[in-house]
Amino acid sequence: MEDRLAARITRFWAILIAVLLTAGLATTAGAPPASAGSFDCSLPAAAPSSGRLQLDRSSVRPGDSTIGIVSGLKAWPVRLLGGGSGETFESCTPWAPVIHTEVMVHDNAGYFVISVPASVKAGTYQIGLIYAEGGTPLAGGKLVRYSVPLLVSDNPAPVTGTTTACQQSHPSAQVGTLQASGAFIGRTLRAQIVAGRLQTGGLNEYDRLEYIACLAGRAFPVIGLAGGSAPFQVPVPADLSPGSHSLVVFGWAAAPGGIASWRATVLIEAAPTLTLSPDPVPAGTWLSVSGSCDHATSISLISRAFDRSGDHNWDNLKGVWQFSGHGSAGTFSGRVLVRSDVSGGFGVAMRCGGGLADSTTLTVTASLAATGFAVAPELMTGAVGVLVGLLLLMLARRWMVHR
Repeated sequence: MEDRLAARITRFWAILIAVLLTAGLATTAGAPPASAGSFDCSLPAAAPSSGRLQLDRSSVRPGDSTIGIVSGLKAWPVRLLGGGSGETFESCTPWAPVIHTEVMVHDNAGYFVISVPASVKAGTYQIGLIYAEGGTPLAGGKLVRYSVPLLVSDNPAPVTGTTTACQQSHPSAQVGTLQASGAFIGRTLRAQIVAGRLQTGGLNEYDRLEYIACLAGRAFPVIGLAGGSAPFQVPVPADLSPGSHSLVVFGWAAAPGGIASWRATVLIEAAPTLTLSPDPVPAGTWLSVSGSCDHATSISLISRAFDRSGDHNWDNLKGVWQFSGHGSAGTFSGRVLVRSDVSGGFGVAMRCGGGLADSTTLTVTASLAATGFAVAPELMTGAVGVLVGLLLLMLARRWMVHR
């Protein structure tokens, strides 16, 4: 009886473990299902005889990502897995339960994304990339592996100079043009490859890596676009200096038929500033405003808290307070009248040359005048009482004298 019960318990735990392992592998995010040809990245493997694996940034924060660049191979691998010929590499990280197949468009270099989950603890981790050198695994090929360290830290090393991905060279695209807007430091700029349908495409299918954007020599992966001509955003580093900067975008192009580059020059401006004083401000009083908008000749402040009848700065046609910028930094200062019939929190938007530049919240308190109306009847009643009392006192004293 006891042996039969023990056998049932053992069978139950075996089934449970199998189910949990199957569910864990099936729900791995961002990677195709592991196939029978997948390889364990922890197993020993020889180093490749040519080429190298580099990281765009070798130090990142938890929750951030970096770009892997494989280049310098004498011959690009033919096939590793049993799928299409593009499935030539498999990347592996210590925090992923299965390795990740990479389908990379390439010429002299191929690119893939290494995402670090926010839950990964600080430390140094080995990033691996496996492929078959000298043929397929079933036709004389030998499994080899690149390995490079990645430092995960809450305080990664600052980015200086041109990052590794942006040091790669690709021919100019013969189709499409790169259109990009200017932007403020610390914000994002909007860019787009304008080309015909199916003229541009991604760098890595399974990673959904569409483009790599290099702004002032710093690489940013463009992931998960709806199509090659869809607009995308590029972060503007907070330590970038104001002025004109080069934007270079790498991606697949039908002509010349491989990885190509598009170029544009973008104007990066100093982050706008807006100061309101006093804040909180009593209703019905004047509010001092000052700030800056780089290269802006027209600065507009918009808020429901502002009085339309203020002074000459009010533009009744546009419904905003207008100021003129001074100097190359577009600094301005002035004052606006706060409405006397409002109180509470109100949004204040600042537009520089027509575009929204900054916004904040202004707190308006009840005005002294409004408070005075509430207590005026009481003051009047008290004053009348005092006068009546004085009159009665005078009459009483006269009555006492003539008595």
